[in-house]
Amino acid sequence: MRKGQALIFIFFLLLITGILTGALAVMWQAEIQSRSQGKDGCIAFYLAQSGIERAKVEARNGAITAPGWSPAQNLTDGWYSYYIQDIGGGQRLLRSIGQRVVSGQVVSERQIEVTIQGMDTPLDPSDDSQVSWSWREI
Repeated sequence: MRKGQALIFIFFLLLITGILTGALAVMWQAEIQSRSQGKDGCIAFYLAQSGIERAKVEARNGAITAPGWSPAQNLTDGWYSYYIQDIGGGQRLLRSIGQRVVSGQVVSERQIEVTIQGMDTPLDPSDDSQVSWSWREI
């Protein structure tokens, strides 16, 4: 009789261990997927931020992309594109899209919009006394 009780106890112990192991495996898989999506989102955000920085330089040099977006700039992990709009009063509206691309598929996209002011006149490249980074983001 004791051998039968020990066998039943071991069976239930293995059953509980199997259930817990299966539950942990499902949780770990979800955690890994969540972290991967977070990483892809961060990369897309930084790509969009690269587009904003490029748009700032272009806006300061007097560029206006009209109509439409700049050509896509490819980087290792994806691409970015930006749009510069003159909204008057020495202000420019800058928009940027960054997309994380894996194996030809877009896995994440982020967009940033920034308004800058203090852009009454574009930077004159022949005037060395002008400061090229003289705007304020609002």
